[in-house]
Amino acid sequence: MKKALVVFFVMLSLAGCSNDNKIVIQNLAAYDVYVNFRAQIYDVPGTSTAGVNGGSRTIPSIPNGTYQYKTMWFVPDNSGLSISPAAESDGNLTFTSQQTKIFMQYGSITQGNSYIGSLTVTSSTSTTSSTTDVVSP
Repeated sequence: MKKALVVFFVMLSLAGCSNDNKIVIQNLAAYDVYVNFRAQIYDVPGTSTAGVNGGSRTIPSIPNGTYQYKTMWFVPDNSGLSISPAAESDGNLTFTSQQTKIFMQYGSITQGNSYIGSLTVTSSTSTTSSTTDVVSP
């Protein structure tokens, strides 16, 4: 009976240590974005590929810590737009508790020959930050 109680408490304590940190990426931009996070590239289709709701990806089970990310914007060759070095976003994402959820939402508009992409990042444990990048000929 003692052995069963010890095993039960060990399993209960391990269940309390589960890591539910995650990133949800939603792409409402016209074209695909690629997010490099923890040495893996995530392709998130845009509305021209995935439809009006765009594409999304979830990155689960992220250990606590601060991690860099980099976004690469994709614009097709036949769009009449070109990608400049400013067409990349980078920053840091911080996970401070076992339940941190980060939401990254990409969007875009076209003005003349300029493709303007935006990224808004929100976290369940901190304030909102956003960045805007311009892709133009």
